[in-house]
Amino acid sequence: MRTFDDEISWVVVRKDLRHTRATLKASGAHAPALKAIQKLLDRWYVLNQEIIAAEDAVVDSHALVGWSDDVLDVRVGVFARDVDHSVGGDRTHRNFVSFFPQSPGEVIRLGLESEIAQTAHFDHVARAIKLPKEAQESLRGVGEARAAGTVALHDREESVKSEALTRLRVRQVKDDANAVRRAVYNGIERHAIEHGLGGEYVGRFFLMAPNRRAKAKSAAAPTGPKPV
Repeated sequence: MRTFDDEISWVVVRKDLRHTRATLKASGAHAPALKAIQKLLDRWYVLNQEIIAAEDAVVDSHALVGWSDDVLDVRVGVFARDVDHSVGGDRTHRNFVSFFPQSPGEVIRLGLESEIAQTAHFDHVARAIKLPKEAQESLRGVGEARAAGTVALHDREESVKSEALTRLRVRQVKDDANAVRRAVYNGIERHAIEHGLGGEYVGRFFLMAPNRRAKAKSAAAPTGPKPV
């Protein structure tokens, strides 16, 4: 009987448990063991749904962060254009430099989190500088995009944490399954001894791990014809 360690995939855990359950059910002789394995399988299916949901949430949140980054890029570009118009195209003007001490292109090239931080001073500057209506409207657009981006980043962080938590729970299910399966193995082995069923009886209830040593030996063996 193999141990469910980190090298055993989550899918293989299900297949192994199902094999044991099906064989126990077919034997009709180990009701407590069957019940214990069924509980493990039930836990597997519940956790598997949570794993899928957590993985999907991570994919969705990454997509939303990417979209939010694109939206903020556009809004910052529009605002930069409107401020540029307000100072007659003079990008050395104090009003323009107050918003953009570095070029708008450099701000736009930043990742979402850094771009949000780099534009945090916009509202403060706008309170000290008289902006035309067009620039005020585009600044509101930047604010909306920054707020949406902040939410997207928070949601991504939470989804990544949730996915990490499911990995910890997978480890716990594997550990619990190892303990239960060992107890089931021992119980079936005692049953086999008491009823004279032979040493092979208990092995029928568990999928065996591949013999890696045998495989390696086979791979190393010469494949040419034997010498006569």
